[in-house]
Amino acid sequence: MIRASEFCTVDMKYAIPSSVPATSMETTGGEIGINEIDELMKTEEIQCLGEIMNYVDVIKKPDSKTNQVLNHFRNTYPDVPIEGHVPKLTGLELDQILYSGIGSDHTHQTVEGLHARIQAGMFVEIQEKSMTPEVLRYLIENDVREHFCFVTDDVMTDSLLQHGHLNVLANRALDAGMSFEDVIYACTATPAKRMKMGDRGAIAVGKIADFAMIETDNTFTFSSVYKNGVLVHDTKNVVAQKVIPNQFPAHFYLSIKLPRLTEEDFKIQTDRANGIHLCRVMNVADGSTFTKESHKGLPVKNGEVNWEGSGCRLIATFERHGQSGGRAHG
Repeated sequence: MIRASEFCTVDMKYAIPSSVPATSMETTGGEIGINEIDELMKTEEIQCLGEIMNYVDVIKKPDSKTNQVLNHFRNTYPDVPIEGHVPKLTGLELDQILYSGIGSDHTHQTVEGLHARIQAGMFVEIQEKSMTPEVLRYLIENDVREHFCFVTDDVMTDSLLQHGHLNVLANRALDAGMSFEDVIYACTATPAKRMKMGDRGAIAVGKIADFAMIETDNTFTFSSVYKNGVLVHDTKNVVAQKVIPNQFPAHFYLSIKLPRLTEEDFKIQTDRANGIHLCRVMNVADGSTFTKESHKGLPVKNGEVNWEGSGCRLIATFERHGQSGGRAHG
């Protein structure tokens, strides 16, 4: 992936994935441990350690793989940021996360959680799902501009082209009443500071000349983009870009090792022939990744749970690396 990005006009900076696998319950196609981390730190331009996800092990299992990785990275590369994934944690548990060396959180925020993180000294990365009216009001009304930035998470290529990237969040913050200058600051200066990229993040003497021209005042509609002082995109006269098709090795396109799925693979069998089966249900709030558990009786007919028409939806997972062949339904 790093090699494939070298032709890009935009600078691509990388974080080492710290959670492969994220937990002992996960089956992955490979593993990234201390040896792999050291190799990447020696041979590549790495910006940070990617999000530590298993915060439970960080707090409760001192000898876990997650803590081994954390301790090694913090001691060996003390000046490199460590990113975190710590939803809902507050109080002593949040302090334990900070004490371990994890300095940020990008998960879904509430006002209470946001305030607790900033108060504890944690940097907060605000993605779109955290941009509720209450959170935006807190960011606007309090002097916290040095403690947060705007980020995106898992933006697919088609969505990037159709809907945009940070400009989407910037316009949303602007519509909520945040000043144009503060919005720009949260998209440029504070993320550059967090990632210790002192050569960018502002237009100033000695900085890299990366900047964009806007069409009209106080908007995020761009007319042209400059990289290292050179025009690379103009909405009126599109600058030619070098395109390399199929830049990945052939085996990358054959990574999913899974038999073709049929309707039978999505049926939930139970040992009860007929009647009602009490199921645990995951409830997801709209526009959120917060979940709650409830219980609901679903009808069973001929040994199969009939979930359609129940108001519930089916979720299924299939191991895709050709290892365990495991699968699960819920």
